[in-house]
Amino acid sequence: MPVSIVAVAILLTLFVPGYLFQSAVREYSSILAADRDIFAVAQAVALSGGFIVAGFFVLNLLDAVNVWSAAKIRDELLQSPTTETGLNMAQSLSLLGLLILPILLGRAFGMANARSRAKVPEQASGSRSVPGWVWFGITFPIRLLFRFFFRPSPMETKIRKLTYDEAPVYVRIVRQGQEDAIGLLDAASQEASRSALGRGVALAARWAPGTAGWERLCGCHVSVIDVIDIFEWRPGSGKPAPDWMRHIPT
Repeated sequence: MPVSIVAVAILLTLFVPGYLFQSAVREYSSILAADRDIFAVAQAVALSGGFIVAGFFVLNLLDAVNVWSAAKIRDELLQSPTTETGLNMAQSLSLLGLLILPILLGRAFGMANARSRAKVPEQASGSRSVPGWVWFGITFPIRLLFRFFFRPSPMETKIRKLTYDEAPVYVRIVRQGQEDAIGLLDAASQEASRSALGRGVALAARWAPGTAGWERLCGCHVSVIDVIDIFEWRPGSGKPAPDWMRHIPT
């Protein structure tokens, strides 16, 4: 029986804290997608290891400043893997902490990142009741760590910039295994594309060849996972319309 308890404890410490952190983050931002499951597992293990290292760092820091003698706790965690009854008190409390703290930290990370992305930068500072410098001081360390673990891909960065540029803008989206999507981004669809839950491009309208030539269709959402590249053109930019715009009325 003690062996099975230790096996469960090892599984918990290696995977569950990171998984709980990811799940809490995804309440506010769809960072992980279905085709990244293997990456998600590896990231969960890495995050779990980070929580364990951070826990021992805090333990040693408290011991170094003579706030709390951590020698006995370290011995119980590292030198005594089992007892006759299974896990000792220090190990049990550590597991409990590794099951609760990742959820709280994940929600804090996800909420701070989602709130920072939900509004246009020019509007965000004036829409908060908390002074901007206070909010920045609170969220900057969280967002910095968040971006370290969940760094956006180059395509996500490109889409993000596109949604803040001047509207309207026509785009040609090269997709994996599908025909290119040619459509329009207006102010409303740009705002929808900025949603932290969307992770892609929301087109206000799109054009596709039909029985009577090119037809205007309803808008759609293109996931960032399907995007290979994006080309853009703005009316009034002074640049000639690209070849892919020849069937699109402007």
